[in-house]
Order: sequence, then structure tokens, then C-alpha cells
Amino acid sequence: MIARFALASLLLLAQVAVADAQLWGATTAVGQPYPLDNLPRPAAAYGTVRLLASYTANKALDLTLVNGGNSSTQTVGFVNGLVDSATGDAFCAASPSTCYITRVYDQSGNGCDATQSNNGSAPVWSAANAVSGVRPIVFNSIAHTTTGLTVSTKWLTTACPSWSPGSNTTFVFAGQNLQSHESRVMFEETTDTVGFMSAFLGFPPSLAIQSLGAHSATAAEVEPAILMFNWTGGAATVWSNDQTSTFNVGAQAPALGANLGSSDTTDVSNMDALALVLYTLPVSAGQGSAMRTALANALSIQQTYSYVLVNDGDSMSSGEGSLLDNSPMRFALPSINPPVRAYLDAVFGTTLATMLTNFSANIAPHCSGAYTACIIHIMAGENDIRAGTQVATIEANLRAYVNAVHAIGPNAKVIIGVTPMQCGWSGAQLTAYQQYTTDRISLGTVPQAQGGFGADGIANYWADPTIGAGNFTTSAFCNGTYSPDGGHPTDLTMGIMGGIEAAAVNALLH
Repeated sequence: MIARFALASLLLLAQVAVADAQLWGATTAVGQPYPLDNLPRPAAAYGTVRLLASYTANKALDLTLVNGGNSSTQTVGFVNGLVDSATGDAFCAASPSTCYITRVYDQSGNGCDATQSNNGSAPVWSAANAVSGVRPIVFNSIAHTTTGLTVSTKWLTTACPSWSPGSNTTFVFAGQNLQSHESRVMFEETTDTVGFMSAFLGFPPSLAIQSLGAHSATAAEVEPAILMFNWTGGAATVWSNDQTSTFNVGAQAPALGANLGSSDTTDVSNMDALALVLYTLPVSAGQGSAMRTALANALSIQQTYSYVLVNDGDSMSSGEGSLLDNSPMRFALPSINPPVRAYLDAVFGTTLATMLTNFSANIAPHCSGAYTACIIHIMAGENDIRAGTQVATIEANLRAYVNAVHAIGPNAKVIIGVTPMQCGWSGAQLTAYQQYTTDRISLGTVPQAQGGFGADGIANYWADPTIGAGNFTTSAFCNGTYSPDGGHPTDLTMGIMGGIEAAAVNALLH
């Protein structure tokens, strides 16, 4: 059953509603158990959770199943305030990989349903992508052809909201962002000149705006989160769970119509959305706080954390190869206890040398603050080998990286990941990979004074009997079940990797 608010939360919501009633206009009845009750009616509200008591239609979304040459559609409603996952799963069972979300109903009462007539551009229904136990709208774009997959981008269109991001606009997202490196637009104006993005540049997080040409190659949070973006007169404030950043973006021209997700293949959408809400009126600090608290309570999304996990690496870690926007880190998070704030900094094609250069700017800031522990998982070096870098140089850089982590402070720990055997290593590169892998395993946690790397833990993906094989003559990545192209993991492989990472992280947390 959907979580009900504590009495204190209800009183807070009621106080906010009364204080701002003249500004906002009428609100829904006090005391209802839905996240946006007691707050002003939004311009548009979409979700796989019922958001308003005033929305009485039992319609969350429409699914379109393509099975062979046949196509059928099913409307899915709510059960106890959450999308009816049993009905959705049963409808999609005949062909889960071709079950698309082609309509999401607007719960605001303004009739702004979001639709997609092209199945190939529609987000998908996936039983594997639950966020806090709730089925999301899965915007599973593919950003790179080099993974053996075809570039695609996913979006839903609504011609209803008129919004001006340089004036008074607030956009709220509840759910999970799953991959790093891409800008990952969440909500774009239909002419593709302005976009709300979930990629954060620097720390505290700041909002990337598509019209300013911002494209993030730095870390993004991937734990379940409430994100809120607020424009007021050219100034923008972004909240990510309990973190905040404010900056000036200047005025933007008003636009009619909007997409959920992104239609742009250079700035794709990779998110699992439980709720997407748009306001085109000013939002006070109190209203924004109440809204975020209400959504977090209703969806059991944690807002504050005592522990931080950062994944640094290349495309083996970033999620390339997934058909469902996943990454190994995403699969690891549910098994990590206590829960952690999670940052994914893995960048397609990067080298260990580049990661070391960027460490102070991109990685170290995530460990600032009063965290009980900050754990950094580093898996890299294979791109250096492909570039012809000598193993001795790569290993020297790895030692320097470990030292950089420990220099942050006594609560900073580092886990070295040992990459599973990829398909196609041969000759001198295979010899280098074999030496580097063997050394990481045997010397990973050995103190540097004794010739080791001095890490605090090892995540040994190479030794896994399914995806690693534990030898240098065979590779599971030569099988399409485990890799789409021989070099990147499938969702199945990422799931196995996530379990290995979680075990390594838990060992340090406990």
C-alpha cells in the first residue's frame, strides 16, 4: 500500500497550502494520502504513482504490445496508489522486449496526456527496472553505436503545457537515473532548444541547460532521488535529494509544447521515471520543500545519506551495452547496506591516465562533507593498454590514484575492480592485459611499501565463473548473452557485476 504521511508531514503540507493559497489558488482536500495533495494544481502531472486525490480516473498509462505481426493495447491503472504491475506484467508476458509505454495520462486535470505513436521511440515497460519497488516509465535510449547497438532516443510528446524556463517554471522528477556521461534530458521544449537535464556539472550539483550547450562528462547521482528544478526570473535552483545549487541562466523564450525525455540523439534520455510534474507558477521555498518531502515519503525515497559510493571508470562501468538504461552500479545499489549516495563518473572511452588527471575536479569533491565513509570503486586501464601504454606506467597511475583517494582523509576508501576478460584480446595487448589483471588480483590490497597497490578492497569480476571464466583463453564476452559487441556488458552481465561490487562495498561498510 502506498506510504501514508506522518501527522507532522500532513500539518506541514496544510500550513504551506494555507500560507500560499492566494498565490496558488484552490488546493485539494486536506488529509488525502497522495503526494501532491494540499499543494497547488500543477500544469501537468505524470507518474506510475497516483499523485492527486482529485484525479479519479483509474488510468496511469497505456501499454502497446507488439508480438510478431500483431499489436494490442492495454490501459493500466492503479492498485493502492501504485501502478498495477501485475496487470502490466501479464499483458507484456508474451513479448517483454517489445512492450511499449505509448501514453501516460496527465493527472492534473488539464488533459495533457503524453503520447508516442512510434513504438521505436516510446519508453518501455520493464519488470527488471523497479525503483523503490515501483514500476517506472523506462526511457531506455541508446547513445553509442560502438556497443553493437543502434542509437535510439525515447520520448513522449504533449502539446499542452506552455512553459517559459526564463520566467516561472518548476519541474519535479522522482525516480532514478541509471547511466553516466550522457546529458540525459528529462523534459525538453518540442523545438529542442531548451531542455531540463539530470546531468550535474561539478559539486554541489548544478543544472545543465541544453540551449547553453552544456554536456556533462562528469558524475551524476544514480540512487533513487527526488530532483527539482526551479526557474524564477532567469535564476535557477536545482535540488537533488538534500543537495542544492543556485545559479543564473538568463531569460529563455517561452515555448508551447514539451517532450518527456528527449528526441535528440546527441542528448538522450536515460531515466526511470516514477513521477514527472510541471508547474508554470512561482514555487516558494516552503512549497518546494513540502513537495519533495511528500514525494519522498510516498515513494520511500531516502533523502539524506551517511555513506557515499563513487564509481570511476570507462564504458565497462558506465552502462554502455544495456538495453534498459542500466549500469553495474544500478544493480549493486539495492544490495548495499546501509544505503549509499551514489555517483557514477564512468566515461565512455576514457583512460586511467585521464581519470587520474581529473580526480581532483571530478571525484574528490563527492567525498566532501560529514560522511561516515566515502568509497571509490575504480575499474580502468584496458583503454590505456589499447592505446599502447606500458603496463608499468598504468600500474604507477593506479598507485597514484589509490594515494589520491587516501589523501582525502581517513574515511575515504578505494576498491580496485578487475575487469572481466573481453573478447578479442590477442598478441601483445593480451600479454599486457594478463599481467595487469594478475597484478591487480595479487597486489591489490598489499601495502604499497611492500610493492602492492594499497587498495582497501578488490572487486574481482575476472574470476567470476560466469562472466569472467578466471582464465585468459576464453571469454564470456564472445557470447551475445553476455556482451552485444565483445567489449561491453549486457544487462545480465551488469546484474552479475552489481552483485560482485555490492559484496566488496559491504565488506568495507561493515
